[in-house]
Amino acid sequence: LVVLLLSVHVEGAAALLSLMGLLVVAYLGVPVDAYVVARRSGRTYHLKAYNRWFVYVGLVVTLSLVSGPARNGFRRMVQAYKIPSGAMVPTLQIGDHVLTDKTAYHGHPPKRFDVVVFEFPKDPEKMFVKRVIGLPGDTIEIMNGKVWINGSELSEPYAYHSEGEGGSRGSPGEYMGPKQIPEGSYFMMGDNRDQSYDSRFWGPVSGSKIWGRVRIIYFSWAAGSPHVRWGRIGMVVR
Repeated sequence: LVVLLLSVHVEGAAALLSLMGLLVVAYLGVPVDAYVVARRSGRTYHLKAYNRWFVYVGLVVTLSLVSGPARNGFRRMVQAYKIPSGAMVPTLQIGDHVLTDKTAYHGHPPKRFDVVVFEFPKDPEKMFVKRVIGLPGDTIEIMNGKVWINGSELSEPYAYHSEGEGGSRGSPGEYMGPKQIPEGSYFMMGDNRDQSYDSRFWGPVSGSKIWGRVRIIYFSWAAGSPHVRWGRIGMVVR
């Protein structure tokens, strides 16, 4: 559990792979240790009171019952997601697998520019990954693909426009507002501005629907390709 929690805060492929390697060693260590202990005991070992078949069956049943709540408890802290679309290109690619820190906002609200996972307002069964652009109470306006917050143009080095700076002429979402973001809500946008279905089309997202902050890419596999994108493993999402 400690290794998995640390994995959302490490930086770089070497650190992430080292943690995953440590986890594998921990799992392999259990059967190896059991084998070594059994070999040392030999045939002279005398069964203890708990060395009975029904004890082991009861142990397996108990662990099976406990494992479900344990997994659910872990998912309240860290959860993995696979990126299915290009809405967050170039920050996130199709086929990136990311770890989300679900404890990130237990003590404070989301910050501007955080990449977050949230429930899609029009279908709570779907989870979206976008960047927080507008905060509660902000006035947001979009002109020629550029975002203005409270009358000042927002610097967005992460934003990508398929038709170059400013977006494609007449593309949906190129102009909007000005609109004031309600208290307790956040305005979400994808980094791939001309290919993102976001708050420009369906409005702000309630803070209660934000599940967590995307922290790190732990695996990446290009769609339709047999090759792992090793260079993206361990990348911190900013």
